[in-house]
Amino acid sequence: MTIGKAISTIRKQKKISQKELAGKCGLTVVALSKIERGITVPRHETVEALSIGLNVPMESLLLMALDPEEVGHRRRSLSLNSSLVE
Repeated sequence: MTIGKAISTIRKQKKISQKELAGKCGLTVVALSKIERGITVPRHETVEALSIGLNVPMESLLLMALDPEEVGHRRRSLSLNSSLVE
């Protein structure tokens, strides 16, 4: 899932319009629409503003956007690296 799709999913679950969320975050509806459709990738500051506007932790948005296979691979890598340190 992309970060835009995660934003769109949460926005719809919370029954917030694009216009309302864009207004809360200082974005235009066009800019928010492009983010949700994956046409543009939001900057860190924009993701932070969107997480505040959606009332969800920024980490939740980022975790939703991660590919589950990539998450599993990174967890295995972290486990291997931490065992090397011990």
